[in-house]
Amino acid sequence: FDGMLGELTRLVAQKAGLIVSYEQGGSFADVFDKTRRGELDVVVGSARNAERAKAFDFVGPLLRVPTVIVAAGDQFLGDGLDGRGARRVALLRQHFLLPVLRSRHPGLRFVEFDTQAEVLQAVRQGEADLAIGNMKVVNLLLEQRHQGALKTVGIVPQGDSELYFAVPKGQPELSAVLRSALDATTPAERHAIENRWLKVEFS
Repeated sequence: FDGMLGELTRLVAQKAGLIVSYEQGGSFADVFDKTRRGELDVVVGSARNAERAKAFDFVGPLLRVPTVIVAAGDQFLGDGLDGRGARRVALLRQHFLLPVLRSRHPGLRFVEFDTQAEVLQAVRQGEADLAIGNMKVVNLLLEQRHQGALKTVGIVPQGDSELYFAVPKGQPELSAVLRSALDATTPAERHAIENRWLKVEFS
């Protein structure tokens, strides 16, 4: 359990005096389903939408990140989901923007995958025309695995990922504890964590 949100979660748990057991494995959709069934207590790094808000309290936000659009090489003309050649869009299973995107773009077909790596690979292999995803995760994967093959061509308007702790509504005490602990983190602590994980340098 690594990265900015992993470090922030450990800091919040420390401030609250919580003992945390971390579960490994599974797609984001699997984690959400386990939490709905009461097998987990908190989803870390969840975006909020109207459907999820019926079942979960959201503590945060912890981070705000644009949702970017990715295409293969020179195959795509345009800078958004309505660009020429866009028919199939790959995204994470149960992506928080899916209901909105289906309403905004009825002509598109959305293909869901378990991981962001699979989402990008679908574009590279021609199984989708475009992909969308959290800018920080996408940029890392493009640098590591797809240099020269895939590129970012735009962002989803009004589609930023605001990431939260998602807590089932049946556990209001836990939501209150996490909210108090998050509020107790200092700007200096948050800034130090963000600098460690989000700072990007180009040579």
